[in-house]
Amino acid sequence: MTAIHKKAVYVQQVRLHKLDELAFYGDKLLAFSESDTTLSVVWSGSKIADLAKEEGFRAKFKVFTPCKYAGQQLTRGMSVLLDLETKYDFFYERIDPNLKLMLPFSSGTTGNPKGVGLSAKNLLANALQVSHVEPEGENFLGLVPFFHIYGMMLIHLSILQSKSIVILPRFMPDTFLNALATYKIRTAHIAPPAVLFLAHHPLVEEFDLTSTEFVVSGGAPIGKQVESLVHKRLGLNVKQIYGMTELSPAVNYGEDHTRKPGSAGRLVPNTELRVRCMNTDRDLPPNQEGELMYRGPQVMLGYENNHEANKNIFTEDGFLRTGDIGYIDNDGFVFVIDRAKELIKYKGHQVAPGELEDVLNHHPDIADCCCVRGQNAQGEEIPKAFVVLQQPDSPNRPTPQSIMDYVAEHVAPFKKVREVQFIDAIPKNASGKMLRRQLQERENRLHNA
Repeated sequence: MTAIHKKAVYVQQVRLHKLDELAFYGDKLLAFSESDTTLSVVWSGSKIADLAKEEGFRAKFKVFTPCKYAGQQLTRGMSVLLDLETKYDFFYERIDPNLKLMLPFSSGTTGNPKGVGLSAKNLLANALQVSHVEPEGENFLGLVPFFHIYGMMLIHLSILQSKSIVILPRFMPDTFLNALATYKIRTAHIAPPAVLFLAHHPLVEEFDLTSTEFVVSGGAPIGKQVESLVHKRLGLNVKQIYGMTELSPAVNYGEDHTRKPGSAGRLVPNTELRVRCMNTDRDLPPNQEGELMYRGPQVMLGYENNHEANKNIFTEDGFLRTGDIGYIDNDGFVFVIDRAKELIKYKGHQVAPGELEDVLNHHPDIADCCCVRGQNAQGEEIPKAFVVLQQPDSPNRPTPQSIMDYVAEHVAPFKKVREVQFIDAIPKNASGKMLRRQLQERENRLHNA
């Protein structure tokens, strides 16, 4: 709110612990400006501010006092917040709807993050669009980070609908489950790893989650196999939301009573979708897979000072190319298959990693997984799976071959996983999105050495 009042552009970032990361985004911001004054103020905790001063980082730091939870105790941060109402007069001010308010960075899952210009119109339009399909009058749990565009959308939605958010600082299994039970949360907004946790982890059985009816997940597609696991185990319905930073972020949203397994839901109001053939550049009819392209008031202003990227992502008539492959069915439900850049080509066939991951995540001994483009002895591209086991030290743990056999029972012959490698953890960014690119680069180095 302070940034809007000052006609400044707000750039939300992860709670940084390394100055290299702050320097990376700081350099990006300075490059966006004709002068070196763009990054003028950094609001942070005392830890990063002290480190920055020691390193001579150029920007003015404002240290805030966090409003930490302490039961019934009124902490200093909360006291400061409550005192604002008595010390200041607040007023509303009209602003230009096309005024750029935020400059979040894209996720960086397929390349370096880019600054995404979002206007007042973008953000307000999307809050109104989502409020049309999100029930009013109920509090919800927000486990997605608020430096992420999904988290920002929840803040805007809560203000618009006068709803309270139960906020957790990070994913901690006991705290997460206890919050669902204690506050009788009907809808929980969570990242895909938390959905997998609900599907598999034995700790879930120790909590009463009967008040929770829905979990809403965004950031990456969740297949119908995982949705089914959560529903059979807990009676919860998984709603999916689809979007991206460039879309403010939502364009598809699963409604409470009209859902299809594996779908990201129908279009939010006042949004157009085009499914375009990657080879012919022609529009495709329902039920045919192509690149998803969107147009609507929530579509970003553009990447900051990146003409080439803007030229590539926008069509001449204003549709935004997502780079994601999917389709829309006859009932208007959208299904997101995978990133176009991440498709695996095996003997002329295209294999979506997400489809294989959905099958693998249904395996009772698998905690997490990621599929990439591997290579066989003949140099051919093959589907390869990196797998995290539930109990890697168990004498009864599955073998790579047994896992490949399991997948083969559930997919067409050309989609079979042809190599499995066990690892300790799948790399993810701070918002929980899988960093497939890192594992793909690791695999590429192996074969290019």
